[in-house]
Amino acid sequence: MTVSGKKQAMGFEVPSVIAEENGHSANTPQKRPSSEDSSVTSGIVELVSKSALPSQTIQIPEEQSTVPTPVKKSSKTRQQIDVKAELEKRQEGKQLLNLVVIGHVDAGKSTLMGHLLYLLGNVNKRTMHKYEQESKKAGKASFAYAWVLDETGEERERGVTMDVGMTKFETKTKVITLMDAPGHKDFIPNMITGAAQADVAILVVDASRGEFEAGFETGGQTREHGLLVRSLGVTQLAVAVNKMDQVSWQQERFQEITSKLGQFLKQAGFKESDVAYIPTSGLGGENLVTSCQSSELTEWYKGKCLLEQIDSFKPPQRSVDKPFRLCVSDVFKDQGSGFCVTGKIEAGYIQTGDRLLAMPPNETCTAKGITLHDEPVDWAAAGDHVSLTLTGMDIIKINVGCIFCGLKEPIKACTRFRARVLIFNIEVPITKGFPVLLHYQTVSEPATIRRLLSILHKSTGEVTKKKPKVGEGRYDGLWGRSQCWVKRLLGAEIGVDTAAVDTHWLGWLAEFGALHLFCPAIKIFADPATLLKQHRIFLVNDSYDPSTGDVYCRVPDSGKEEVEAAVTAARDAFLSWSSKSPQERSQIMNKLADLIEHDLEAFAQAESKDQGKTITFARTVDIPRAAYNFRFFASSILHHTTECTQMDHMDCMHYTVRTPVGIAGLISPWNLPLYLLTWKIAPAIASGNTVIAKPSEMTSVTAWMMCKLLGKAGIPPGVVNIVFGTGPKAGEAIVSHPDVPLISFTGSTLTAQHIRERSAPHCKKLSLELGGKNPAIIFEDANLDQCIPTTVRSSFANQGEICLCTSRIFVQRSIYNEFLKRFVEEARKWKVGSPSDPTASIGALISKEHLEKVKNYVKKAQAEGARILCGEGVDYLALPTGNQNGYFMLPTVIAEVKDESCCMQEEIFGPVTCVVPFDTEEEVIKRANGVKCDPTSFPPVVEVSPLQKISRDESKHPRSRISEFSERRSCELLEMAHLDYHYKRFPPMLALLLVIAHLK
Repeated sequence: MTVSGKKQAMGFEVPSVIAEENGHSANTPQKRPSSEDSSVTSGIVELVSKSALPSQTIQIPEEQSTVPTPVKKSSKTRQQIDVKAELEKRQEGKQLLNLVVIGHVDAGKSTLMGHLLYLLGNVNKRTMHKYEQESKKAGKASFAYAWVLDETGEERERGVTMDVGMTKFETKTKVITLMDAPGHKDFIPNMITGAAQADVAILVVDASRGEFEAGFETGGQTREHGLLVRSLGVTQLAVAVNKMDQVSWQQERFQEITSKLGQFLKQAGFKESDVAYIPTSGLGGENLVTSCQSSELTEWYKGKCLLEQIDSFKPPQRSVDKPFRLCVSDVFKDQGSGFCVTGKIEAGYIQTGDRLLAMPPNETCTAKGITLHDEPVDWAAAGDHVSLTLTGMDIIKINVGCIFCGLKEPIKACTRFRARVLIFNIEVPITKGFPVLLHYQTVSEPATIRRLLSILHKSTGEVTKKKPKVGEGRYDGLWGRSQCWVKRLLGAEIGVDTAAVDTHWLGWLAEFGALHLFCPAIKIFADPATLLKQHRIFLVNDSYDPSTGDVYCRVPDSGKEEVEAAVTAARDAFLSWSSKSPQERSQIMNKLADLIEHDLEAFAQAESKDQGKTITFARTVDIPRAAYNFRFFASSILHHTTECTQMDHMDCMHYTVRTPVGIAGLISPWNLPLYLLTWKIAPAIASGNTVIAKPSEMTSVTAWMMCKLLGKAGIPPGVVNIVFGTGPKAGEAIVSHPDVPLISFTGSTLTAQHIRERSAPHCKKLSLELGGKNPAIIFEDANLDQCIPTTVRSSFANQGEICLCTSRIFVQRSIYNEFLKRFVEEARKWKVGSPSDPTASIGALISKEHLEKVKNYVKKAQAEGARILCGEGVDYLALPTGNQNGYFMLPTVIAEVKDESCCMQEEIFGPVTCVVPFDTEEEVIKRANGVKCDPTSFPPVVEVSPLQKISRDESKHPRSRISEFSERRSCELLEMAHLDYHYKRFPPMLALLLVIAHLK
C-alpha cells in the first residue's frame, strides 16, 4: 500500500493467541432442542480449532478518559478540546473524504487520477517530465501519468496496478485521501483493502468499443467491483466513462454505457440520486479539473467535471465518539526503539502517549508518535490514515490485519463464522473443506468453507433450498449461507445489528466491513458475517423461540480447549478469592443481587422468550429467586459455625473447620435457567471457591446477561467463568478435568450415572439433582377448597417443566369423584397463551421435540386404557396470532391409569398429571414409593396428622413435608452426604455450604 507517496509491503500472518475478557465469558447464546441435562450434540458439523489457547486472563485497568490536544506538535500540557471543532479547524473548514478509484484492468484508472493530480499541481513539471522520459524509454509512453501512482518497478514493468496507491489532494471544500485500487482480478484482495477504507468511490469504465463490454459483460471486473464496493458500505459513486475521445465523445455511446450500468448499479443497491456519470479522457485530461471545451462534448453534456463531482460528494459523519479502532495495513521497523504501523482510524481518536491494546495478540503498547500525511501531529481522529510509532511490545507480534483499540472497550477475536455469500462465478464444485482466501479489512488469510447451509432468494433473502447438494444445478449469482473457519484468530469488531443478516436479537455481526472469500476458480462475496467464535467459542445452530418456533438467537459451542482456558483462569483466581474475608465476599454477592434486581424486567423478558415460561412466572419466581440465592448465601457465610468437642482423658479440644474445595464445575438445566444457575454459583463463591458454570445450550441468554454484571459487582476476573455449549462437549470436558474437584449437576439420572463414572477416578465431590416422579396424597379429611388450587398449581406451574411438579395424585376413594370433577374444572381455568401475555398461566414448552415427547406420553396412556379428562386430544387449543407454530399444550388430566403405566412410572416433565384413587394409608405409601424414579414425595396440601405420620415413620423418602410448593427449597434441611441408587434431589441451602467445602 502506498501511504503519502511511499509504497509499503503487506504481510498476512495473524497471531493465534487471545485472552478471556475480564475472566468472564460473555458470548451470544443460542438454544437447541435437548433434554433437561443439556446433553445433545450440535446439528452442525463440529469444528476444531488448532489455534493456541490463552495461558492467563488479563485484567484491563481503568484509566482516566483522555481528549485530544491541538494538532501541532507541542510539549505543553494536553488541553481538553472539542474533537469535532478541532477537526474543522485543522482542515480550515474543509471536510475529510476517503476516495477509492476502482474498475476493470486497463480502464485507465491510474492514468486518469495521475493526470488529475498533475493538473491540480500535486506533481510538479520536473517529476512529470521524468515519468514521461522513463515511460518512453520503456516503450510505454501512454503510462506516464499512471506512474504517478504506480511506483513499484513490477507495477511499471507489467503495466498494471498491483497494490493500493495512496495520496492526498484538496478540492474547494474537501480534503481528499485518494486510494487507487488495482483492477486486475489477481489482485482483488488488495482492491478490497482500499475499498474497505473508502467513503465514496469512482468507478472507471473504458468507453472504447469492445473494452467496456469486456469489463462489464464477459466476466470482467466492472460488475464485481461495483458489487464489492457497495457491499463495503459505499453509497455514493461517480462513474468516470473514460477514453471518450476514442469514440469521438459520442452521446449515443455514453448513453448506451450509462443505461447498462444504471440498471446494474440499481440492482446492486445504489440509489439513482447517488450515482453520477462523467465523460472523461484520462490521457488527454479533458473534463477532469475543468469542463471540457470540445464542441463534440459541450453540445450534449452540461454536467460537472470530475473534480467538481468529487467536491460535491457528501462526507460521512466521523465516528469520533466511538471507541478507538485502527486496522493495520502495514508494519515496519522504526529507526528508533519502537516500530510503526499504518492504517485508517475507523472510529474514535488517538493522541500521543495513549495506551493501546493490539488484538488478537492481546498485547498493550504506547503510541509514541503519530504521523498524518507525512507530518507529525499530537492527535488524529476517525477517518484519518495515519502512521503510529509504538513502543512497549515486540514487532513480531503485530501483523497486517491486527486491530488496535482502547484499553477500556477492547474488541474480540474469532476463528469461525457463518455468512451469507454471493457467488459471482464458479468453475469447480464447492465441497466440504473447499479452500478459499478470506479477506477482511486488511487481512488476507487462508480459510475453509466448512459447509453449504442453504440457498437464498436474491431479493428477499428467504431460504429457497436447505442443504444444497454439490453439483446440483448452477450456483452462479446465487445467494447462500456457508460455514467457514480459519486457523488463525482474526480481530473483529462486534456489535448488535438485527437488520444485516439472518441473525436476530443477540446476533453478533462484523462491524468493520464484509468478509470476502476467494480462490482461483471461484469468487464469493460474504455479507457481514455472524462470528461463530468469540473468545474461542463458536456458534452451533439455530436457536428457537418456543412461543413462535422461529429462530431468534444463537449459542456458542465450547469444548475441551475452552474449558481448559476457563480452568486456567479459575485456578489463577482461586488463591486471591479464597483469601478474601467472608464479609468481603458477602458484600460483593449482595451487590450482584442488587444489579440483578435492578435489571429484573430485562432478565424476566429474556427468560420468558428464551425458555417459553410466562412473563409472570419469570417476574415473580425465576429472577427474584436468582437474586435471593446470592443474598441468602451472602448472609449464610457470615453466620457459619464449626464443631468443637473435648477430647477424652486429654487436655485439648477437637474442632473442625471447612475450607474451599477449589474449582467447582456447575452444570445447570433449561427449565429454571438463571434460578438454578445462581443456586449453584452462589454457595460455591460464597465459600471461597471459583467456578466454571455451564448453562443449558437451550437457555443461555440470562447467563450471558449475568456475565455483564459480574465485573460491575466487583467479582474479580476468573472467579466466575461461564462456558456455553452442549453436554457431550463442554459438560464432558468439565466433568473429566482433573483440576475440577467438585461437580454439581442438575438433570437426568442417566447422565448423572455417566458423571459418577467419569468422576470416580478423581474422587470428585458430587452434588446430583436428578429426575423426580412426585406424588401428592389427598386424604378424605382434606380441605378441598385449599388443596385443589394448590395441587393444580403444583402440577402445571412453568408448563409442568419443574422436577417438583406433581405428576401423580393419590386421592382417597371416598372423595375421589368430587376431587376429580373440581380438579378438572380448575385445570381448565388455566389459560394457555403467549409467554409475554401477563394473563397467561401456561406458556410454551421448551422445544418441538419435547412437546412431541410429552404428547406421546398421553397417547400411550390412552392406548393402555386410561381416560383423558381434559387437555390434549380433548379440548381445543386456541392460540394468538403469531404463536400458531409455537410449542404449546393444554394442561392435561389423566384418570383410570394403572400404576405400572409409563405415565405413572416415568418423569413426563410437562403439563400432564395422573389422578388415581387409594383406600388405605399402607396402600398409598407402597404405591407412592413404587416407582423407578426417585420421588420428591411432596404432597402440596394435606391434613397434618396423616402426613406427619407418613413422613416420620413409614415413607422411605424423608423429605415429605407440609409446605407451600414454591417455598420447598427454603425449608429444606437435608444433609447431602448420602447418595443411594436414586441419588438425592435438591440439596438444601445450608447443606450446599457443607458440600462445597473441605472438612478438616
